[in-house]
Amino acid sequence: MQFRVLGPLEVVDQGRALPLGRGRQLALFALLLLNANRVYLLQVQPGELDSERFEALIHEARDQGPAAAATTLPVPPPRSA
Repeated sequence: MQFRVLGPLEVVDQGRALPLGRGRQLALFALLLLNANRVYLLQVQPGELDSERFEALIHEARDQGPAAAATTLPVPPPRSA
């Protein structure tokens, strides 16, 4: 497998270019290639990662009755474009 970053970003496997996606996905892949063989550490403070907050709310809701659980897990507002 060959990773080509000089010119258009390409990954070639057995002579065939592989599809890499577009936009942010492609940019992230390029960033990872430019930092190949290095360990990354992304420090996230407690409460900053939505999946951790959601998991904590799930555990909290399990200990409550259905009516209280419905208020523990609020519906997020729609995202603006």
